[in-house]
Amino acid sequence: MRQEKIAPMEGGGPSSVKVTSARAFAVRLLPFPNAGDRINVGVAVVAHGGRVECKFVDGLAGLKCLYGDAIDFLSFERLLSSVEASLKLERWDPRLPPISECVEFGRPFRVRGMDRNEVLSRTFHSLVKLRESNLQVRGLAVRSSAPSIVHMAPGFQSNLHSRVRTLLLARDPVRFSKMLSDEPIRLNFGLGGFEQIRLPLYDRTSGRAGDIINAYSTVDSVAKHLLRTLRNMVLLKSAEPQLNLRTFVLRPLSVGKHKEDIDNEIKLTSSALRAQQVDVEMVDSADELADAVVRWSKVA
Repeated sequence: MRQEKIAPMEGGGPSSVKVTSARAFAVRLLPFPNAGDRINVGVAVVAHGGRVECKFVDGLAGLKCLYGDAIDFLSFERLLSSVEASLKLERWDPRLPPISECVEFGRPFRVRGMDRNEVLSRTFHSLVKLRESNLQVRGLAVRSSAPSIVHMAPGFQSNLHSRVRTLLLARDPVRFSKMLSDEPIRLNFGLGGFEQIRLPLYDRTSGRAGDIINAYSTVDSVAKHLLRTLRNMVLLKSAEPQLNLRTFVLRPLSVGKHKEDIDNEIKLTSSALRAQQVDVEMVDSADELADAVVRWSKVA
């Protein structure tokens, strides 16, 4: 790593202090590339000359809390070991892609510190939040004996919304700038009062409202989001019966332990939604979901 000198401090102090300067980047895991979730699981610090120092999470118990048995944790742990080995080659070439579509390298940025261990540790704690202490604070309860899902991290549902929002604005910024609003929707029921709900897709002018469900999760979490959608759509249908309502579901493709249970939850809620004249469309990726929304937005 290149060594730099800092000018003497005012009021005395050492005449020079050696500082480590290097590039760093996050190593991200994509449990389901189609879903678009990106989780920082490690960092790499590249010294002058291409030598790499790495630090990764100790195990993937945190993912167990987020995805249950939907993914093969042992395979991902082996994958991260391979990624670490590939990064620690004699000289790392930034032009080389990751060894798997389930791994992504973040954009390199400049870091400085007193020594490379301090730089690596500080960068790791700044970028990697998938640590047991953090998950316990957020209420995700990592259990050392048998980790199980208690809550789904709220970010994973919003990650899909954000990804689809970006894709839609790139396709047609004029059309979707109105439909993609973060403001709550106020539904008036006359003497019955009013309700406020939130949906990622809503445009009273064009007469459309839609929800987006990320089913890459646990059975309980998927069921919770589907029931919320059903409630919101029933309220919308009652308050604004003229709306064209649709729910888009990103369904899991992998064969996880609870995939059949998740599919059953989707089928059950889809039947209830269709009984309320709410269309349901299944998709296999964020890009396909954005395409489906574009087609729906153009239907007269």
